[in-house]
Parts: sequence; structure tokens; C-alpha cells
Amino acid sequence: MRISRPLVLSGLFTFAILSSGFGDVEFEVLTVDANEPGHSTAADIDGDGYNDIVAGKFGPHYTSGTRSVVWYRYPDWDKHVIAAFNYQTDDVVCADVDNDGDIDVFGFKDDDGKLMWFENPLPGGDPATDTWTEHAIGTGGVGFVKDADAADMNGDGKVDLVIRGHGSTAVWLQNSPTSWTQDSHFGHHQKEGMEVEDMDGDGDLDIVLNGFWSESGEGWQEHTIDAMWHNQSTGNWWDNNAYVAIGDFNGDGAPDAAFGHSGTTGFPVNAYCADDPKGTWAKHEVASVVDWCQTLAAGDMDNDGDIDIMAAVSGGYGNNQEISVFYNNGDGTQWTQQVVATTGGYSLTLGDIDNDNDLDILGERGHHLGPISVWRNLSDPVKAHPDARTGARHVENSGWFLARQDGILFTPHHASQAQTIEVFGLDGRRVASVTVSSDSPRMLKLARGCYHLRQDTGPAARVLVSR
Repeated sequence: MRISRPLVLSGLFTFAILSSGFGDVEFEVLTVDANEPGHSTAADIDGDGYNDIVAGKFGPHYTSGTRSVVWYRYPDWDKHVIAAFNYQTDDVVCADVDNDGDIDVFGFKDDDGKLMWFENPLPGGDPATDTWTEHAIGTGGVGFVKDADAADMNGDGKVDLVIRGHGSTAVWLQNSPTSWTQDSHFGHHQKEGMEVEDMDGDGDLDIVLNGFWSESGEGWQEHTIDAMWHNQSTGNWWDNNAYVAIGDFNGDGAPDAAFGHSGTTGFPVNAYCADDPKGTWAKHEVASVVDWCQTLAAGDMDNDGDIDIMAAVSGGYGNNQEISVFYNNGDGTQWTQQVVATTGGYSLTLGDIDNDNDLDILGERGHHLGPISVWRNLSDPVKAHPDARTGARHVENSGWFLARQDGILFTPHHASQAQTIEVFGLDGRRVASVTVSSDSPRMLKLARGCYHLRQDTGPAARVLVSR
């Protein structure tokens, strides 16, 4: 059930309306923490159905004793400490590790390289006042953990952990919430950037790094996307520093990749698409130059059905510290920029903060620079997709629909043959695939939100989507 309540603007919670031109999305900027920085992500920590913000905090200029992982409760953004320790990575990783229905948080120690996860006191306790129990995973083995992600890497239904250092990546498999095994540890090109995705459509998850992807399996075979992102050899510390974003930019149902350079000036943001992910990738320029591109994320920002790209120049670097959305023309070949803010952003992420079925932007100004902010997306997915209404509707081959509760029934009409239906989220990633026939409808469990349905096999037919 969605609980409607007014937006509370109090304390450090301030706002302004931002829009740069006709056709752009309007954003409302909200200050979550005016004083402290923190790499941030969105997750529903207290189980009230609204995303909160989880932040890994370094403190001013890495001051000793100031590092911690905290969460800010929506909508007032009161802060609660999960754990105080020498937290260090660019990613904040949250998942239901123990499968008890609430969101837990991973931790990465800077001083000894140890990995752990912190157990949410829910369902029996209170994550704001009760202790988050720490569970050891192991010692990372990759040195400084630059990038991290949680995903089911071996298909056993458990949450696993992937970590990237400057020259190697490791996969930690969960045996049980209190027992973990380092299953893989492989070397590769220096130096930064990682996403996890099934790049070749074979049903298991691969790892995308700076300009290449490593195929799941023995040896993690490397496939080049564009070597310019890993063959820099000036000898400077910033060689091969990158951010990676994954999304279906050309609308063919397969994941594509985008890269930007996070450590210096003069590099573009490029998107890449391929008919064969193990073959040649076509390059499409998103932006000719984004200096110090220390944010790159993919999602449908304007709710028009294609995947856009959000990029940001880190605060404190250069004179042009723009947070931008680059809107996709529909096939990933042309992009239109909207400058959302000029305050800079570091490791910004996308998430639906206010449950209005669109993607908001959140995060800090710089690596150790506050404030932590939310740029609230004011677009309306229902208006953008007038067919995407609550209740029953028909989709002709492809289209949008809203899920207001968990159970969604898919029934093909006017076709006796089986049809394969794929369901995608706003970020362009496939969340479900189901085969149905007119005499065999299927029920899917989908979280509340806006989804895109597409029929890729079987005869063209209308599909009834009903609650």
C-alpha cells in the first residue's frame, strides 16, 4: 500500500526548482545534509515503502575517526549511524543479504581490506535505534576496493558480492549469511569502473569494467568494447580512471555500455552498442567532453521509454561543474543535454526517492565535499504514458503500465500460440520474462512502479495487464 503524505520541508531540508529549457524535466533540489559529504544510494531501510538514503561518510578531508555508514530517513532526513569504522569505497551497496525481507548494508574497511555486512534490526527491531549486527565476509584481496556491487553471481538465489580494485576483481559467494567464499579473483587492465550485467544473454552475470567486459566462467574471458578506456599510458595517477553505466540505449533488448573519464579533462562520454557483444561495438558520442566525469548512470529520466544518461563533473574540479542529463533520441545515436545543476557531483546515483514512479538524482558535491542533496524529478510517468494507468489495460506488442501492488496478471488476447513477454524497469534492465498463452495466463510479482512491456517472440497480439 502506498501511503500519501505531504512533503515536509524543515531543518536542513531546503529546495529550489531547476529547469533549463523547453522540454526539459524540472528538478527540485533538496538538501539532505548541509554539512557532511557521503557517497550515497537509495534504499528503503525502515520498511515504510519509501526509499531512504544510505551514505558512506569520510568526514572532512578523511579526518580520522569521522568515517561511518549512516542512513537518512525519508522525508525529514534525520540521520542514524549504522556503524562507525574506516569506510572506504566509492560505492554504497545495499541488499537483503539474509533474505528476511529488509535491506542490509555492506561495509568495506580501508585499513585492513576487510569486507563485512551489517544486519538490519528489522523485522523485529528498529533500524534507527537498535544495533546493526556486523557479520564478517573476509579480506577482499584486491587492495583498495574502488567499486562494488551485490548480485546473485551463481544463480543459487543468494546475494553475492563483487569488488574491484585497481588491477583485479574478486567475486565472493554467499554460502550462508555468516559464511562466504572467494570464488574468483582475476587480474585485468588498470584501473577503475565496474558494473554487473548479463552482457551476452546466457543467463549468468558478467562484469563490465573500463572499456571491456569479462565473461562469467573459467578465467573470466575478456571482450573489448573500446580500448581507449584502458590503454592510457601517460604514467599519471589518473590513467584509465573511468565510470561505467549500463542500459539498453538502442532499444534492442540487450544491454549496452557507456564510459566517461573520472580522473582528468578532455575525454568524452561515449555510449556503445553491439549486435554481438563479443564482437565489434559501435561508438556513439553522448558528449564531446565531460571533464572529471565522476558520475555516470543510466535510466529513463523523462519517462519517454528510452534510456538516458546522467553525468556529473566532480565538485571542486575546474570551472564547469555541471550535473547533466543527456536525453536519448530513441536509438542511442543522438543525445540532448540538460544542465540540472552547476554545483558538481561525485558518484551520484539514481533512485525513486518519493515513490512517484520516476528517477531522482542523489549524492554529494565532491569526494569529501558536502552537501548531500536530492534532485527530485518532477516529471509525471502517468502523463508521459497516458496508457500507463492503474487497473486493466491492453498493450499492443509493447507499452507502459503501472504496478500499484505486487500481483500483476498477464493474459494474451486474440492469440492461441504462446508468447514471450519481457518486462523492463525505468533503468532499462529486464526485471522479468514470462511465456503465456490465452489459456494459460501468468501472475508476476512486481514492486510498485512504472514498467515497460515488450513481446519479443510469438504472434503479435494485445496483452491484458491487470491487477
